[in-house]
Amino acid sequence: MNNVKIFPKETIQAGQDAAFTCCNGELYPKIVTCSNAPLNTLTARATCQTSEGEPIPCSSRLPPGTVADIKCKYGYSMPKEFVQTRILCQDDGSWSNDVFKCHQICGTIEDGNPYISGVRETNIVQVPWHAAIYELRKGRYTQICGGSIVTPTVIVSAAHCFWDSQEYKAREPDVYSVAVGKTNRDYYHQESGMQIKNITQIDIFPQYYDSDGFYSGDVAVLVLKSPIIFKPYIKPVCFVTALEESEMFIPSNWEGRFASWGLTENGDYSSVLNVLDLQTVDFRTCRNRSNGTFKNFITIDKFCAESQDNSNVCLGDGGGGFVLPTNQTVNGQTQKVYYLRGIASVGVNNGVNCPSIHLTAFTDVQYVIRIFRKYLKVQ
Repeated sequence: MNNVKIFPKETIQAGQDAAFTCCNGELYPKIVTCSNAPLNTLTARATCQTSEGEPIPCSSRLPPGTVADIKCKYGYSMPKEFVQTRILCQDDGSWSNDVFKCHQICGTIEDGNPYISGVRETNIVQVPWHAAIYELRKGRYTQICGGSIVTPTVIVSAAHCFWDSQEYKAREPDVYSVAVGKTNRDYYHQESGMQIKNITQIDIFPQYYDSDGFYSGDVAVLVLKSPIIFKPYIKPVCFVTALEESEMFIPSNWEGRFASWGLTENGDYSSVLNVLDLQTVDFRTCRNRSNGTFKNFITIDKFCAESQDNSNVCLGDGGGGFVLPTNQTVNGQTQKVYYLRGIASVGVNNGVNCPSIHLTAFTDVQYVIRIFRKYLKVQ
């Protein structure tokens, strides 16, 4: 190689070594580059090219004149307002514009995997927001509850899944793990594209008191250590932060969807994910139809739901999300969009199995909305 002395504004040719002067701990002439850090965001991705239009990797340091084209990642959409989708690395080492933030797409499912009404073994594509909650027991992870993805770093589940009845508080998060993109219940069953996430925080109401409090306020917000990468089979469910007063109360006979790995009628946990069609039962009707101890657990923040066939929510399903569909226009087409409305809380069981037809009480997310609000903004 040929050693050359480089002066400001000169270009190093391929195969040459450049000579610099070190003065007071700095190299002269100074090397001006743009950092790729602003290009790496949760919601957007960049492709880079030289000023001559040649594709180059968006590596850690990029020379002035580099052009970065910004697009939204899968699961996100462009902002409605005008944004610059092409930015330039300037001579002073700064980018000509900030990278815009894309909007999270929620509550949609992909075509190509038909869902059969009732209860059937299904694919996670039909409930892509569903998360499996695992607890470390005797050195192995066991599925204990379900949950719902609401942002890349937030899962919503039930407080009773994490309650320490001896300490009267939530257990430490390091004994739990979350899996998304799974159809098989077994933690150790490898599936293409599944993601395993650690939990850094479990947020429950300070007033929550588990069975002693009749499971009132049975909701938990799980904060993940690293963000979920959205895929066709891993997506967030939609969440309404404010409803009209007339929409606050769940009437009977609304039809929704629920994902289940819970106990089956033969007393075994289902090895693959099932999807149940459930109909809502309003608060007053649910209490009137309930007997004995179960009636006490239908607190003011609950509504009920039941299946119309020989299937229902059971042990292992706690924390799972009950979702309601609404027709909306997405990318110019009308399709069903699913909103989280309930979190599975209490049902009738004998510790071995559940009656084939029974009521399940769900925590109405609109009654516990205040615990969610600070987590719903995509970072």
